[in-house]
Amino acid sequence: MDKDIFIQRGEKFVRLPLKSVVYFTATEEGCEAIMVSRKRIFIGASLNYIAPYLPDWFHRIHESCIINEQKVDSFSKTQMWLIGGYKLPMTKKGFRNLTKGRLVCDGSLAGENPDSTNGKTPKNDLGNDTHAFSDN
Repeated sequence: MDKDIFIQRGEKFVRLPLKSVVYFTATEEGCEAIMVSRKRIFIGASLNYIAPYLPDWFHRIHESCIINEQKVDSFSKTQMWLIGGYKLPMTKKGFRNLTKGRLVCDGSLAGENPDSTNGKTPKNDLGNDTHAFSDN
């Protein structure tokens, strides 16, 4: 069974499939799961409470937000873009948590010296508005 969490709805406990969660965000009463379908599901527990039960592919990037790394489109040191067009703030600690133990490479084009661009951002071959690479 996938590692999921269950949310009580009346007398039933309903499965929340974590692979479909884009991110969790804090609310005054607990937190919400923002799903791939853009549906918002209220959870009557805080981010601090649910965090230890989440798989290691969930990362806290801000005091009010835990993201699913499998839904990351791109990120900078201060912001994150997720699938579905979500843009979230990221703290320095969040950036360190996300990149710890990961290979993060310079994005210069092969054979190009990043210092030889005369201050211009090198062009890439994406040709669209998305931040992520694809194999199309």
